[in-house]
Amino acid sequence: MPQQKAESRFTQLRDREKLGHFLSKKPALNAYPLGDLDQRYWDQTRWFGLEENGELSEVALLYSGMEPHILIGIPNSSAENLSTCLAEIQNELPSRVYAHLTDGLWRALDHYELEDQREPHFIMELKDREANRNVSTDGVFTLQESDFPEALDLFDQSYPGHWFRSGMLSFGPYFGIRDASGKLAAAGGVHVYSETYKVATIGNVVTHPEARGKGIATKVSARLVAELIKRVETVGLNVHAANASAIRVYEKLGFEKIADYFEMTLVRKQH
Repeated sequence: MPQQKAESRFTQLRDREKLGHFLSKKPALNAYPLGDLDQRYWDQTRWFGLEENGELSEVALLYSGMEPHILIGIPNSSAENLSTCLAEIQNELPSRVYAHLTDGLWRALDHYELEDQREPHFIMELKDREANRNVSTDGVFTLQESDFPEALDLFDQSYPGHWFRSGMLSFGPYFGIRDASGKLAAAGGVHVYSETYKVATIGNVVTHPEARGKGIATKVSARLVAELIKRVETVGLNVHAANASAIRVYEKLGFEKIADYFEMTLVRKQH
């Protein structure tokens, strides 16, 4: 007898247990969406997917905690299925989104056009949980919420267009290091952090332009990794493919590339 074709259907999702089960199959690949299941992020998320005979096959996430809203579409098994999902959800998206998509998937959003060029990125996963022990963390200290104004000044000077926001120092571990004059010279922490889902993504790692090349961001990152592996099972990060110095640091700390994708701003076409 001919094999019955699986029934596929697009759906909007609010079942955290179902989403967690699906995303946890590849936790490093899905580190950002998995962490966004945490209660602190949950109300700022919308989830879309395709189901085949009641089972999720692919998932896309729209996160509204930043402006523009962030759309994440990284295939777990089938780029074709995710492309179908993205095409279906176009009318549910805002007029401008910052998208994380694997190569070619943006074309499924044919109601949108690129605002600027696509920027290649890598997804990296911490594989060697001992490598950070080879890096000195002398001078590194924990950043508190009271350090926010100084940290924000560091980000403004060092990383225009950064994603560092008020409240982030209380979301998860952040560390810093000062120069000889006592000025905050480097900092780093997390973009997403969830002890419930045992996942964290390193982000907002920055060094003041006058302090670069001295290895202090490596110290901060090593201290951060040492703290995260005490708390979660999966540590990941996203890094621009052209940022060779950062990639070398992360590889030194035990990270490996597991996937590539593009970041881009998409705007709805005017008709």
